[in-house]
Amino acid sequence: LAELEPLVEEVSDRFKPEPEEELLGLINALMTISCQQPPSAANEVPPSIVMKLEGVCKAYFAHPSLRSSSFVTSHKVAFESDFLPNSQNFPRDLTALIQRLKKWKVILSDKIDHLSTKLHLESMSRALLNYRSTDVEIPGQYVGEREPTPGNHVKIERFLAEVSVVRRPGHHRRLSILGSDGRTYSYII
Repeated sequence: LAELEPLVEEVSDRFKPEPEEELLGLINALMTISCQQPPSAANEVPPSIVMKLEGVCKAYFAHPSLRSSSFVTSHKVAFESDFLPNSQNFPRDLTALIQRLKKWKVILSDKIDHLSTKLHLESMSRALLNYRSTDVEIPGQYVGEREPTPGNHVKIERFLAEVSVVRRPGHHRRLSILGSDGRTYSYII
């Protein structure tokens, strides 16, 4: 367990989607929520969606850790102009909001499509690249109704150097591990 905990922490810290990928996921969710709103005569943007949009602006364009991102610096003004509730350009009805969300979906999708689909573990996590053990088992071997036999379980030999980006559905990373049996085991993170 002592050897497994740092591995789990390293994976959870290092294999997060890019800010653009997360933002696209939120735009898709907001578009779905907006399209599911019951029709009304005023067609106004519900307060719950206004609050969500404000939260998205704060999370992605005001957060200190993202300020240096090239995407943030090049798109902050336009995004906040389109979605901050106190902005002059804020869409006054649901139809306009949905059109605006579609516009940003195209912008973000285009940006993400230009990102690499292959990443190098060396630049993401030297700790995982250099990891060697004979005690930690490959995840997923404790399944089904049968009694586990840890002595027969495959152990982690090493992590492979290439990480794949899985774009749809969602935006995830595929991490591959070489097992003590010589087989490759891949996991979506």
